[in-house]
Amino acid sequence: MHLAATCFQRGLSHEAPKLFNRRNTVKRIAALIILGISTCLVHAQTKILYNSSHAKAGSPIPQECLAAGAALMHGLVSYPHPAKWTYIISCDDFAWSDTMMAARNDRGKLIYGATNPENFTTLLRGSTLRDDGDRRVTAEHLIAHELAHIFLQSNDDAKVEKLAQSWLIERHASVLVAAN
Repeated sequence: MHLAATCFQRGLSHEAPKLFNRRNTVKRIAALIILGISTCLVHAQTKILYNSSHAKAGSPIPQECLAAGAALMHGLVSYPHPAKWTYIISCDDFAWSDTMMAARNDRGKLIYGATNPENFTTLLRGSTLRDDGDRRVTAEHLIAHELAHIFLQSNDDAKVEKLAQSWLIERHASVLVAAN
């Protein structure tokens, strides 16, 4: 898997309220991010971009972002995924709140990820990927759920959750068999 990673500062989203509407939220977030940080990402197949309230553009990627990215990479190895996709991780809850505010989503605390198959982009909440945020969803469940959205090309959460649960059960069964 080819992988590119970069980090951008929180300040890039200050123009967000002017740029976003509910219909094109993920598309426009991705455009803002890519336009705001674009450098050497053109040749990558799988891109992981980081949004952090603790980093300045050009600074090293914060440890909390790297930890969330490692969890995502583990999930990409564990479940079916597309060869070419962009994953955007909001590394901390302040960055996630900014993303949800920019998207005009008042349910931000209840949302852990968002996938837009048309733009080959998935937004992920970093604290959930690190399993140090809201305990209602594990990193593995979040990753399986968002990958099921991609696999099914569907926004039907019931169908997506059914596939994600079957993947989780299958993965846990294979881990148990391998351990014995």
